[in-house]
Amino acid sequence: MSRKKKKNQHEEVTLNLTAMLDMAFQLLAYLILTFRSPSVEAQIALRMPDPVAVSDKKGKDVGDGTNKDPLKGLDQLVVNVYSDKAGGIGQITSGKKDKITEVASKGTLEQKMARLKRHLQEILNDPGLPFDKVALQIEGDIAYDDVMQVVDVCAQLKLHDGKPLQNVTFIELPSGKK
Repeated sequence: MSRKKKKNQHEEVTLNLTAMLDMAFQLLAYLILTFRSPSVEAQIALRMPDPVAVSDKKGKDVGDGTNKDPLKGLDQLVVNVYSDKAGGIGQITSGKKDKITEVASKGTLEQKMARLKRHLQEILNDPGLPFDKVALQIEGDIAYDDVMQVVDVCAQLKLHDGKPLQNVTFIELPSGKK
């Protein structure tokens, strides 16, 4: 008896690509619609070094690192930006406690930024003033977009010698405190 070998007949398995594509698009749509991005304005916890003594350009000691006024004695222009009730920019002042100048408090954001730019450029163009830095003291509850408008204004400024302003410092003020 002889056995005849049967040829193995392989059946092809077909995948339904349409159903797989439908499922992929459904998953993609679900992920896009349910995605919640983290707040851009979230606080970032930083590990900062211990406070140390600070000196100004002339070598004069301006503090032991525990100074509550971090700008005391430094040759920088201080700009205070306060919030309004809606979280936008309400008032902008410049100077320290002994001499504060109101820069802008009324008008649209664009008008306030134009007044700020004019004011800062006037001060920085004066060769008799020692300012080559701007310290922005900004209330913590101001919207990030509005803060960036202030930074953009500072980035466009030029010093009295024609060089662009490059030294900008940020200090967060407690919310609601003027």
